[in-house]
Amino acid sequence: MIANVTELSERVRGTSLAITVNELISVLKSISPADVEMLADPYRALDNELIDNVLVANNIVK
Repeated sequence: MIANVTELSERVRGTSLAITVNELISVLKSISPADVEMLADPYRALDNELIDNVLVANNIVK
């Protein structure tokens, strides 16, 4: 997940705030209710690798 944040940070560097916010909203709209439940799971730390793989497979994170 840290690599994903770093990649996003590098990708939006120098980009206008409006474009960055628009991209973020677009990504948030694409998250399914099941993925939201997975992210909110209090036991997520126990299943980080599996959950991260599912999120990558669903193109939520890269």
